[in-house]
Parts: sequence; C-alpha cells; structure tokens
Amino acid sequence: MHILAIDPGTEQSGYAVLHGDSILCGGTERNEEILQRIDSGEYDLLVVEEITYCHRGGFEIMRTAWWGGAFCMRAHMRRRDYALIARNIVKELLLGRTWGSDAEVTRSLKALYGETGKRGGLGGLKGHEIAALAAGIAYRISEKASMFSAAPPSTDKRKRREKPSRKKKRKSL
Repeated sequence: MHILAIDPGTEQSGYAVLHGDSILCGGTERNEEILQRIDSGEYDLLVVEEITYCHRGGFEIMRTAWWGGAFCMRAHMRRRDYALIARNIVKELLLGRTWGSDAEVTRSLKALYGETGKRGGLGGLKGHEIAALAAGIAYRISEKASMFSAAPPSTDKRKRREKPSRKKKRKSL
C-alpha cells in the first residue's frame, strides 16, 4: 500500500511516500504543488497530520488547519481514502507518551530506519518531511487514526445493539 503522508504548513508542507516499511521519497513543496501531487493519485491512502487542539490559535495554526482540510477535501473529491492523525497520537505511538520534542521523534525514527542520509535510512528527510514520515508510520501502527473513505455510504441497515439494563440488583441478606 502506497501512503502519501503530509505535515501541513501555512505555505509549504512536508510529505513522505511510504510503501510498506520502505520510504520511497519525500520533500517539502508549496501547498499548491501538494494538491497536484494528491491529484496524481499515485498513492492508496492520504494521511494528514492534524494540529493538536491544545495549541494557542494564531494565524499560522488556523492557516495550517485550513490547508490540512484542503488536502483531505481534494482527496475526497478524487474519491481517494484519507486519514487524519493527531500529533499527540503520533508521539504516543513512537515515543510511548503523548508529549515529547520533535528531536525525540526524529531519534525514534532513526532507531527504526537508520541515520539520515545513509542508504536505506531516512533518505535525507528533514524538518516537516520527518514529521510527515512520523504521521505515516504512526498511522500504519494505529487504530486511533480517523480514516474516511471516499466511497458512498453503505445502504446496509443493521440492527442496533440493545443497551444493557441499568437496573441495580438487590443483594439478598
């Protein structure tokens, strides 16, 4: 499965393309070029890193969230599957805790893939590209990501499960 993982930014975004456990390519491009990359359809799943809700909201945060939504919308319009994964979930899966620095995430990825620049390692990825790679890898090992299918909703009418009764049982004396 080819995964196109993106770490959105206000004007440029980092991306990484994964196939299985291999890093095929990555880079930083203007957001308009990322939209064209999404249009190309050379992937099976788009993974976009979400902003963490506890951040203070300024222009950069709002613009980054806007671009993340634009990337997902473009994938949806092209009938491609896409998923959102929050940065704190990425850290939880790669570091074992929901807090930590970008340097710690990079060290975790180097432990998995080897040093940056070495053949078979991180392939020279840096900055936003490593954040995109981390999102893609975290998605692969996570069930906590929100995945959306571009396929039309199913018409299957399944029965709802009955909720268990909340009546308290009396203890006998």
